[in-house]
Amino acid sequence: MLALNETGDVVYGIHEWTLKYSLCVLLIIALLGLAGCREPDREANAQLAAVDFEPSDECHICGMVIANLPGPKGEALLADGRVFKFCSTYELFTWLLQPENRHLGSAVFVHDMSRTDWNKPDNDHLIDARTASYVMGAKVKSGMGASLASFKSKEDAKVFMANNGGRLLDYKQINLDSLNGSEDRSIISKEVHSHH
Repeated sequence: MLALNETGDVVYGIHEWTLKYSLCVLLIIALLGLAGCREPDREANAQLAAVDFEPSDECHICGMVIANLPGPKGEALLADGRVFKFCSTYELFTWLLQPENRHLGSAVFVHDMSRTDWNKPDNDHLIDARTASYVMGAKVKSGMGASLASFKSKEDAKVFMANNGGRLLDYKQINLDSLNGSEDRSIISKEVHSHH
């Protein structure tokens, strides 16, 4: 119900004001609910696909020409379109595990070494690094850093490990201590001290 007050302004009746207020509140709740359902990092990552390594690409960390080095390579693709390429999976993880890089919402790719040549990994065999299995410290020559061979399946990683040594890790087990051998040194130290 509309009415005019003594100054000539329109005054809404209580029912109309309550209805309009309720509709505004419901609209705001609905919009907030929709905004809360959105997961921008996952949506952006779902659209990111591996980028081919080119012969002239240089490692983001060491600056070496990536194609000149053996072993699996890695790359991080950010939602804003930036691509960082690495001459080895070791260098990729060294970069990923830095505090300033942990929450960049990136897609991460590595080579499936069960399907490609160790000395010249093929772009057709890039896989999601987060679902890959890894063999750390195998007795094979790799790009910069410790050997960190990547595989799409855990079974393929175990076969590689049986032939080349190393230890099996999944994505979440890789940390700066494992990359730098601190975990291995502490295990060896415990074994040495337990014999005394």
